[in-house]
Amino acid sequence: MFVVRDWTRNPSYTMVSNDVKDVRDIVIGITGDETIGDHVLLHLGHMIFGQFLVWGPLVIRCVPDEDAQSLYLKGENDADH
Repeated sequence: MFVVRDWTRNPSYTMVSNDVKDVRDIVIGITGDETIGDHVLLHLGHMIFGQFLVWGPLVIRCVPDEDAQSLYLKGENDADH
């Protein structure tokens, strides 16, 4: 499961997906750049639980399904990237 945190918004916005292609689409939607989405997709396929990817104002975490809900519910009050 992937938790995507978009820091381009104020307040930040969090999205959750278990499909790497959906995360790619989310990244393209935020950045407007397919190249960035493709690069992120390449990295996501090799991530394991506990790892995260920071790409400019985006933070993408790879977490077990049971942790995704709690990270998503933390919302904008979580200062931890």
